[in-house]
Amino acid sequence: MITSQLIRIVVAMVLAAFGLSHAAKASDYYDGNVYVTSAAQAPNGGFWIQVNDTVNGGRTVVSGGAPVFESVNAPGTLVAIPGKNGYWVITKRGDIHARGEAPLLCEGHLSKCSNFPSNPGANSYVTHAAATPDGGGFWALGDHGQVWTAGTAMPFGDYRNDTTSVGTAITPTPSGKGYYILMSDGGVHARGDAEFFGSTGGHFHREYNGLVLSRTAVGAVNGYWMLEQDGSVHAYGDAATLGPAGGGSSRITSLFPVDGGIRYGSVTYDGKIGLSNSYRRGPVSTSEYDLSPVWTLNGGVDKPGTELHAATLGSSRVESWVFWPIRWNGTYVNQVRNERNGMCLEVRSDVLVLAACQQDLLKMKPQAFWIVDGANGTFWVVWAPHPQYYLVKEEGSRLRLLTAGNGEWRTLDVTTVTSEATGAQWHTWNAVGNQTSTSVPGPETPRQNWVVAATAPVPGSTVRFISMETGYCGEFKWLDGAHHLFQSVCQPAVQPQTFRLMEDGPKAYRINIAFSDSVGAAPAWNHGVMFSAASVRWNMDLSKLP
Repeated sequence: MITSQLIRIVVAMVLAAFGLSHAAKASDYYDGNVYVTSAAQAPNGGFWIQVNDTVNGGRTVVSGGAPVFESVNAPGTLVAIPGKNGYWVITKRGDIHARGEAPLLCEGHLSKCSNFPSNPGANSYVTHAAATPDGGGFWALGDHGQVWTAGTAMPFGDYRNDTTSVGTAITPTPSGKGYYILMSDGGVHARGDAEFFGSTGGHFHREYNGLVLSRTAVGAVNGYWMLEQDGSVHAYGDAATLGPAGGGSSRITSLFPVDGGIRYGSVTYDGKIGLSNSYRRGPVSTSEYDLSPVWTLNGGVDKPGTELHAATLGSSRVESWVFWPIRWNGTYVNQVRNERNGMCLEVRSDVLVLAACQQDLLKMKPQAFWIVDGANGTFWVVWAPHPQYYLVKEEGSRLRLLTAGNGEWRTLDVTTVTSEATGAQWHTWNAVGNQTSTSVPGPETPRQNWVVAATAPVPGSTVRFISMETGYCGEFKWLDGAHHLFQSVCQPAVQPQTFRLMEDGPKAYRINIAFSDSVGAAPAWNHGVMFSAASVRWNMDLSKLP
């Protein structure tokens, strides 16, 4: 008995020496340190990461073209401002560092605007934080489940525990009138207008340290995803199963939403990002290749009642669609939402038209589709209430729900094209014949996406780059002693509009001209894109090429 008491006393002294509480579990500390590495997606692509991989040390890093701001060299939680190029880093001891477009709050310390202690001990360390939907404040979560507020954030209660678990995540509701608190034992505690969808109940001897909300096509919360320390992710409520977010590590520290919530990402204690599967997303094409027909809005009109048609890829602005899963009549169906205007496809007679996305399951019947997988990445769009009808392209541009015909569709890759070295991205302007420029995305130059489409259904085939914004194809032309990238009207069998990709690292590629693997793309002296033997790596998110 004396020996066991002595061991407990020694353990307590060691934990105190490192600034740890008895509550700290395996997922929260290693080598005597509470790790709070976190990450967030920047509005124009890329990620900000606050790394905490050494005892009491930290730093801010970026990846994938996110804007670079001064590093915060302290362990803390990175909190992105919704829709803004900026963030806060709230350190474990309550210091608030504003970067980019983030407003200054609390005179730089959480104790100046809440009851957070001015000299916190380990039991009061900030372990996670989240921004209000209006971007004017944040909630900070403490080691023991305490919640502190700053700016426009309102308190809705905390979760005081008996030190057997650690507060690992706080996630607000879309209204900002509530939030979820996750404890390391898997207990989820709903506050304010947050709806409870289940949890482990704290009954499992595992470590849970991330929570991301699942939403419907209209933005209503219908469940959440919970991260386990080993990278596995558990779905609650009607959240669809999207798989792990970068498994293979026992030191994953947090989970965050990606691409507007259609997938999620995780980050390890040393700053490595992992991504889950995504909802089906992108321009929708027939099973043909090269300049194939893609879904478009008749006349390019963004209003309810506009019919869905098909037009040749590269003939006009390119539309992207998200197949949003939702539970309906005991099974998962999909609402198909336009990414640009936010409206959904709806059946009227035997055609599909734009309409406001519906949440009411009775009203949603015309918007419910089953997606039936075919061969080689193709799928069929079936009307769920009457599954004998599926979407078919007729002669010409019209699409109809029929009971016969070729109804195979596939989604195309959409990505930014970002210089790995500088973070500058390809940009186009409205007029045909203009050069493609490179610039770091920001308020003046928002991100621009490109369709990367294979010209044939075989691995290693050449590809085209089509601007989502203009519908024009990238084409290399001779100018001032070198080939430069211009935007041109897309045409079949025009070799200067085709390129060959050479993979050169994770999500990194050399973009070579079609007839020479030794001549590739690089930023030009005039802020354009040129082709030479001194090519560079470009970051692209590609997954659908043959």
